[in-house]
Amino acid sequence: MIKPKFKNKEYVLLLIGPSGSGKGTQADFLKKRIPRLKIIRTGPMLKKLARRNTITAEFVLPYLKNGLLVPGWLASFTWMKVVFESVLSGENLLFDGAPRQVSEARLLDEVMNWHKKPLPRAIFLDIDRKESQRRLLLRGRSDDTNEAIKERLKFYYKNVIPVISYFKKNKRLIRVNGEQEPEKVAEDIRKALHI
Repeated sequence: MIKPKFKNKEYVLLLIGPSGSGKGTQADFLKKRIPRLKIIRTGPMLKKLARRNTITAEFVLPYLKNGLLVPGWLASFTWMKVVFESVLSGENLLFDGAPRQVSEARLLDEVMNWHKKPLPRAIFLDIDRKESQRRLLLRGRSDDTNEAIKERLKFYYKNVIPVISYFKKNKRLIRVNGEQEPEKVAEDIRKALHI
């Protein structure tokens, strides 16, 4: 087991929670508080991948159009590409949308350890299933159909809950009540990180 090493003033953070838990909003709050914070979002990178004229795009596009989740290895590829090609020394990192499986969490630990960066701390935005569904239907995106939401939540409870347990077991989990007002959630995160 890799022992966590939290360097002073250097952060590798993950935002974890069900769809609609406010990960994007909290990422924007953290961007204002932590200097040199690079936000790595898997969703936009997958959309960019889907727009290319490649065989991968042909397979990715139906997943995105139907609001489904791509395989874990593909999600890992997107954030690894960013880490390998553009992360600078001393830069703080925030992953939004990864990891979504325990195997991906372990891979992320390994990649950060190899780069001599602190092991990731997971910020768990805890909201219940009903609240997640309510928020997703309210935002009204075309890929937020009842069926797609049901599938995403099914995936979340089967795969992402074990990721939360992984970080909790390794004492790298910050649990926040995600059902509060966004500013209160941000304040709780700020206090937990001492920023």
